[in-house]
Amino acid sequence: MFSSCARMVLFLGIMVVSVGIVNAVCPCRDPSWCNPINNTSGKEVFMFSRPNDQATWKRYDWSRLTTVAMVGYISHDVMCYAHQHNARAVILADFSTADLLSASKRQAWIQTQLNTVRSNYLDGINIDFEGQIPRTRTDLRDGLNSLLKEASAAFRQALPHSQVTIDVPYGPNCVYNRCYDYKTLANYVDFFFVMDYDEGGGQYAGANSDYQKTRNGMRDYVAIVPADKLVLGVPWYGYKYACYNVTQDGRCSVNRGIKVRSYKFKDIIELQKQTHSVRSWDTNARSPYFTYKDPASNIQYQVWYDDVQSLSLKYMVASQYNLRGVGAWYADCLDYTDAAEPNRLRLAMWNAMPITSSSGTIIG
Repeated sequence: MFSSCARMVLFLGIMVVSVGIVNAVCPCRDPSWCNPINNTSGKEVFMFSRPNDQATWKRYDWSRLTTVAMVGYISHDVMCYAHQHNARAVILADFSTADLLSASKRQAWIQTQLNTVRSNYLDGINIDFEGQIPRTRTDLRDGLNSLLKEASAAFRQALPHSQVTIDVPYGPNCVYNRCYDYKTLANYVDFFFVMDYDEGGGQYAGANSDYQKTRNGMRDYVAIVPADKLVLGVPWYGYKYACYNVTQDGRCSVNRGIKVRSYKFKDIIELQKQTHSVRSWDTNARSPYFTYKDPASNIQYQVWYDDVQSLSLKYMVASQYNLRGVGAWYADCLDYTDAAEPNRLRLAMWNAMPITSSSGTIIG
């Protein structure tokens, strides 16, 4: 499923939204903020950021945040602010599955991304490759290995402290037909951002990020990949399903004739308030949801999302496995206004994220 909160497919066109002459004079008020962040080995709170007119990035919790990945835009203001707070600023970029077997196309793409990072004083790249690679397509699997190996070598030669990461599904066992060589890929990147979301799509509405899938997926990853190569990614958004009917035990049979819509966390809370809906809890998926009927259409809807309670349980999984860290798609799903209730909810969501102790252990 694709939505306003789902990942954007990015190729070569990235919007630069700040002023200044690129790669000539440092655009930051303090020139030292154009220096790269040298520490690439510590624990992570990795957040994606989408462009908006309110500059909500200024209100992220920079006391926790270690890396901000700009999605669809490049802002010198964000870069300067991140570096001021000793956090990395990276870009997100996609690569076409059809080009994996072309060495020349891989090299051209890598050079383009490297030039973008270097000319904007950034700290690396998050590779959002989500293409299907069937188990039988070992040529494509090896092509992905080559892409990551070549990208990592190029970035680290040109920018020794740069961070190179890749997004992967919630489990390594051919989830979504992504039969990648995860063990080999882990050798080339700083870490995997494990996308523990977009797990719905069955006959019945269900959790966007199922606790059981999260726990089992991380168990399977740590069996083949070092724990410090894994960052657990959670959703700060959810999905609204139209129901044919809702059973007595609360199960919503999905009406596929009505498009499933994604909602940011802040909009879900507002929808729940407007519809006077009662929050329910699924004990197996360990996820909240609510059901309501639209009086105009007489259609029942069910909304599944994550909140502090469900997210804290997943953060505990990260702590139990001593993962590299956690992150979310995406930071701007929260309400950054100063009104009392949005402010309380925003702080609660950020404060639920683990921080790092002096020993390097993830703690709540």
